[in-house]
Amino acid sequence: MLQLLTIAALAFAGTATGQEVKPMTQDEIAIRALGATFEKAWSNGAAAPLGELFTDDAIRVGAMGDVTHGRAEIVAAYTKLLGGAFKGAVVKMGPQTVRFVTHDVALQSGPFEIFPGDGKPPMKGFALDVVVKRGGAWKILETHPKLLPPPPPR
Repeated sequence: MLQLLTIAALAFAGTATGQEVKPMTQDEIAIRALGATFEKAWSNGAAAPLGELFTDDAIRVGAMGDVTHGRAEIVAAYTKLLGGAFKGAVVKMGPQTVRFVTHDVALQSGPFEIFPGDGKPPMKGFALDVVVKRGGAWKILETHPKLLPPPPPR
């Protein structure tokens, strides 16, 4: 709930440069809330609620290149991922950009960081989602999360 209140507050905030920022539309607020819901479900290891964020015909191209089609395959992929290699991990989304392609299609992109549950160093990544408005609700049609290589040693 705090994340949703923060999103709503940011909808009317100005920038530090003094430039006027247009208030977010209800659709943009809903898309950003979708991202906050994703972050919470992923961090709780909850594959089924993650699946509800996707359209029935969604595509997920995972960080390692694995491709899943449809909600059922996506839930299975998250079940395997969050019950295996990323069990107990937490994801934190960085600032997200929302760009509308049409009134019912938008791109949401931005950085994320995964904090493994085993105490290993965090992993940084970037995701691009295609979101669509269907039946009055915004859902993920396609997602492309990618892990970034670690920085070179100094």
